[in-house]
Amino acid sequence: MTSTLEHILRLDGDIGVKAATNVAEILRQALQDHASVLVDTQAVTHADLTSVQTLLAARRLADQNETTVRMAEPLAPALVNALTSLGLLSAGQADLSFWPLNPEQK
Repeated sequence: MTSTLEHILRLDGDIGVKAATNVAEILRQALQDHASVLVDTQAVTHADLTSVQTLLAARRLADQNETTVRMAEPLAPALVNALTSLGLLSAGQADLSFWPLNPEQK
């Protein structure tokens, strides 16, 4: 059964390549169980390209299943650093609106 309330999913620690399969499964399960998922990354200590790809894949899965996934503010500094180093916070990036940034992170 899918809950209609927004579910807060808290990710923590290293969500990089070594944790990708686990993070993807956690996101998939949350999207299966809830109509709306808010991903809180404040406790994330390491993120990389794989982290970004996993979060964007969850967004595509949510779109396909007519559910919602969004990122909570503020994003973890580790995730902001990964997004910045990958050039994904530059103007014109297709997924820029998915990554909420507070004024200190811009």
